[in-house]
Amino acid sequence: MRLLTIPHALYAAAVVAIGLAMLGCGTVVYKHTVEVLISDPAHRLGSPPYDVSVFDYRMGSTSDWARKWMGPTSDAAPYRVEYSSTSVATIFDPPRPDKFELAVAVPSLETRGFFTLSVHPQPNRSRRQPAGFVAYMDNFMGQAPTLTVEHTATPAPHGWHLVIRLVVPPAP
Repeated sequence: MRLLTIPHALYAAAVVAIGLAMLGCGTVVYKHTVEVLISDPAHRLGSPPYDVSVFDYRMGSTSDWARKWMGPTSDAAPYRVEYSSTSVATIFDPPRPDKFELAVAVPSLETRGFFTLSVHPQPNRSRRQPAGFVAYMDNFMGQAPTLTVEHTATPAPHGWHLVIRLVVPPAP
C-alpha cells in the first residue's frame, strides 16, 4: 500500500472542502429590523406623525403594495418593521448579508412613487446616500424627486438592525 504524498493529501483535502462547500450552497433568508425616522427641518410635510412604508419592491411595486406596509413614524415613536432579504449562501458565509435593497414610500412627500435604497451596512457606522426614485406607473411625467437617506446598522442574530433617517429637502 502506497502512502499519499503531501501534495496529493492537500489536493484531496481541497476537493473534499470544495465538495462540502457546494453541498452547503443554497438560499438563505436574513431577518432585519428596520426603523424609519423623518427629518423635515423646513416643515414641508406638516406635523408628525408621517405615514411611511418599507417594502420589497421586487415583490410588488404598486401604491396598493406600498400601502399594505404603511405605518406612522415620529421621533417619539419610529416606524418599525421586520424585513426579510434573501441571498445565495454557503456554509462559509457570515450570518448577515453585506448588502440588501429595500423601498421606502412617503406619501406626504411624494404620491407618484417610492424611493429605493441599496444598503451596504457597516456595523455601528453612519452612512449618508441618495435614494433613487421609482414611479408607480410607467407613464410618469415630470422631474424625479430627490431624497437623502442616513442610516446606521448594528448586527442582529440573523441580519441587521437598521435605523434610517429620511432627510426631506426644502421645497423646490
